[in-house]
Amino acid sequence: MKHLFILLLLWGVWPTIIAQNKVTGKLQTSDNANIIYHIKAKYIDSSKEINANFYEPSFEFEVDSLKEMQITFSADGYDTLKIYHKIHSGTNNVGEVLLYRNTIQLGEVVIQVRKNEIERNGPNYTLRNIQGTHIGNAGNLKDMLKWTPGMIVDGMGNISVLGAGSPIIYIDERKVINDAELEALSSTDVNSIEIIKEPDERYKNGTNAVVIIHLKKQIKDYVGGNISTSLIQRRRFGYNPRINLSGKKGIVSGNLSFSYARKNQHSYEAYQTIIQHGEDDIFRNSSQGGYVAKPDAYTLFGGLNFTLSPKSTLGIQYSGNLIDIEKETNNTLLLDNNGEQTPKKKNAISTQDLNLHNASVSYQWKRNENSTLTLITDYATRRNTTEESINELNVNTGNSYPTLTFNNTDYDIYTFNGNYSFKLGQKDKEQVGVEGGHIRNNSNSIINEVSQYINRKNQWLAAYLSFQRKWGKLNLQLGLRYEYDYTNTRLLTGTEQTDVKKTYSDLFPNARVTYKFNENTNISLGYRRSIARPSFSELSPIVTYEDSLNYWTGNPLLKPTFTNALSLTANLSQVTLRANYYYKTNPIVSIYGHDETSSNILTRQPQNIDHSQEWDVGIEYSQTLGKKVLISTFGYLTASYITYPYLGKETFYRDFHTFLGGYISYIFYKDFTIYANAYYTSPFREGTQKIGYTLDTNVGISGQFFNNKLYISLEGQDLFARGVTPWWENNYGDTNYWRRNKYDTRGIILTLRYTFNSIKTNFKSRSGNQKLLQRTN
Repeated sequence: MKHLFILLLLWGVWPTIIAQNKVTGKLQTSDNANIIYHIKAKYIDSSKEINANFYEPSFEFEVDSLKEMQITFSADGYDTLKIYHKIHSGTNNVGEVLLYRNTIQLGEVVIQVRKNEIERNGPNYTLRNIQGTHIGNAGNLKDMLKWTPGMIVDGMGNISVLGAGSPIIYIDERKVINDAELEALSSTDVNSIEIIKEPDERYKNGTNAVVIIHLKKQIKDYVGGNISTSLIQRRRFGYNPRINLSGKKGIVSGNLSFSYARKNQHSYEAYQTIIQHGEDDIFRNSSQGGYVAKPDAYTLFGGLNFTLSPKSTLGIQYSGNLIDIEKETNNTLLLDNNGEQTPKKKNAISTQDLNLHNASVSYQWKRNENSTLTLITDYATRRNTTEESINELNVNTGNSYPTLTFNNTDYDIYTFNGNYSFKLGQKDKEQVGVEGGHIRNNSNSIINEVSQYINRKNQWLAAYLSFQRKWGKLNLQLGLRYEYDYTNTRLLTGTEQTDVKKTYSDLFPNARVTYKFNENTNISLGYRRSIARPSFSELSPIVTYEDSLNYWTGNPLLKPTFTNALSLTANLSQVTLRANYYYKTNPIVSIYGHDETSSNILTRQPQNIDHSQEWDVGIEYSQTLGKKVLISTFGYLTASYITYPYLGKETFYRDFHTFLGGYISYIFYKDFTIYANAYYTSPFREGTQKIGYTLDTNVGISGQFFNNKLYISLEGQDLFARGVTPWWENNYGDTNYWRRNKYDTRGIILTLRYTFNSIKTNFKSRSGNQKLLQRTN
């Protein structure tokens, strides 16, 4: 009987003993800044208290007594908040806690400088607290990314993530359509920047990296905006005025932006092709010259968000990008056929009309803190037209003759994206998603009245599932993605028709295991399999005329490239160590070839080779010194291995190269900042190409005046004019091709920006088909 009584007693108290009594909730700020905050929880009738710092909005801490507690929330620059809660057994959710800034004047938020924080998670990291720094004040989002540690925006406007490559960019939950969106929204709206170097199953295969820009939310109604202009002096003068308007009224918030960019470009280029038909039969084609281009770019962006309820939001947006380019090219050529030299001149005048329009509708329902449904549908249309007149000297007759070319490309792209995140247990996270799309493409090319026409249809469907689970210090992430892709390409040349159909159906797993030694130290091991499909231009069989001795065409028989990647990452406080290995099957390379009947006419074409390998090791370091200095540096060593035919034999190439860089900013006199970055890449091999070094160095100073309403910056860009590689070389089969160039990237930029209202909008830019649009380039 005694034993039975003990068992019954244990049965009654056991749930209380094993229950994990904890307090949970979510903290928001009035300006939606992503802050570091402190929680002090103290029992009313005891001196015992709990103290903890939190980096994420959601918080959770364990308690060991079922008593009433006083919970205090505090953060630098915000009013302290105290709440009282009677602790019960199990989970105690105190709901959403709101902190207000303690410096509010005339309805405007006064931005105070806070310490930058870089939170690392394996190879990925998040930059927080950028407001009040040069990164937050840089201008539009593209300007901001140029100065974000670990990001590179070169003199040609190309965006990349160090050690990973060209990224897909998200603004909150949605993909960016094109640069129109990055140029439309302001860096002062940004809460944090998340950089993912190893994308998982959520992102379309072939994605090198992901950048997620998280925007702030606005609570109060307002109308605001800013007007700015940038004056650019390179070899030629250019300017870029823009206006941004934003506002909120009740459940509706939105953005409207318009910009115009006028550039005058002047660049130099030289090249030589060498065809070695035999030991004593060599043909050389050398050229020197350059081009002058005058592009005019117009960008329009608008969007509205409707807060239907505290948990659901409906969004619509439009973005348009129109570019007109006038270009004139002049070259002096020298043809050398086994020592017999013939001089020749070539000049070309071309016009381009590039139009991209996109409209999208999105819906998001946040069921609870751990469960969110997002639905997106998009329509995009691209219309590109190029006309060119190429005049050359006929070496046989001594007379010049023109070649007229016309290219017209139309794309209509329909896409749908949906994903749902949820939790099955307390320590796991799951997400499921589906994506689909339909693309129609028509392209027409005319060379001296000889027409080539393409009609292409592409349908694709993808689904994915992700799972994440914690066991103490161990964290496991698993993902699986399925992709189906069908493409039918129809080429019509004269009366001849050719159809090429391709179907892919593949599974792509990925996994990552992380062991966390303490708050600042962890190590992770990851694996992923991915696919990179050829772009539509690489698949196009249309022949493009460059001059009488050089043509370019795609290859409809191209296979996709499969990559198996292993990664090892260690986060040691502010230092990250990385090691990666990549094995690629069917990598796509660019080759130059010719046929026997026209042995001196080269045709450039993409082609698959069997495989290639690459590994790299690197170190990254970021540190904030006080509230005024941010330093970020990195260094990588990469080795690549590839084999392909050259001069009659299979040749093995082993290449080692380094990638070094850093960023520094210093705030002085409260409202002034000096900043600089520099990136260096030693010569390296990419497939059949040997690419020269790059050195991109930028420095600037900025200041704010009139209660931070007027922003002025002066920047020196690409100080050594080596931000884009000055040379590259390609060898394959019996051909060798090299090019030297000097692009118009060095210059000085003066930026003036005046802000009407410093309170920003909660509009979130959204789109769902960025990767497909990249394939249409």
